[in-house]
Amino acid sequence: REITGGIEALAVSLEFESATLPHVRRAIHANFQLGSDVAAERLCQFARSESRSKEMRQLTMELLLAWDTPPNREDVWGRWRPLKRAVAGLAKKSIRTHLQNLLELDDRDLQGLAQRLDARYGREKTPPQLAEMANNPNTTESLRVEALLALEKVRAANGDLYTQACQQALAAPNSAVLRAAAVQSWARVQ
Repeated sequence: REITGGIEALAVSLEFESATLPHVRRAIHANFQLGSDVAAERLCQFARSESRSKEMRQLTMELLLAWDTPPNREDVWGRWRPLKRAVAGLAKKSIRTHLQNLLELDDRDLQGLAQRLDARYGREKTPPQLAEMANNPNTTESLRVEALLALEKVRAANGDLYTQACQQALAAPNSAVLRAAAVQSWARVQ
């Protein structure tokens, strides 16, 4: 039998700095399982906290990425527990509030997760922002490709910007995937 009445108290305990790692993992998952806007806010604040372990902050950001499409198996005990969100998008407001701070984290892995959160929950990007993302070597490779492809879709109104971004992507020294995407994109528009 499961004890479900204490899930809210477990979720709130995420705020305690002195909690052990197993307790923190359970508290993170309790917040994810609750799925409320308050729980999302708690997870965003945890992900920003530099005093917390990188591993737990990564887990938190991965769960925020999966917020609207939770897996059917919960990660603490490995039990099959299909979880359906009553309202999709509850985490969006909290994520957007903390997004700039998450994008400025020092750790490259955490920045990559923050960039994925930005792609999923951030504001719609303008063509100049897409061009900057596509050619920014600090942006994860997959997001650079997505930005270039999004720029391709709006090239009719932003042809020069697309051409410039595509040419820079073709010359990207450390990204074979981006170069290949630029070749394919360029071939489609010619």
